[in-house]
Amino acid sequence: MGEDEESADDCPYAAKKTSVFQFPHLLLGVLALFFYVGVETVALEHWLITLRVLGCLTLNGMHGLLR
Repeated sequence: MGEDEESADDCPYAAKKTSVFQFPHLLLGVLALFFYVGVETVALEHWLITLRVLGCLTLNGMHGLLR
């Protein structure tokens, strides 16, 4: 199930690392996902505000679209 000593020889770059913080591409990936979720949240909030302004979305649901 786990890693053995032979598989560590397959990737000499990773064999020297002792912490996940020593992989800069991993940290950049985490940062990219953080900003991606933020952008998606802003986009969703924009659409909800737009639907509320148009009267299509109320606090009880989307009654304006069902008429």
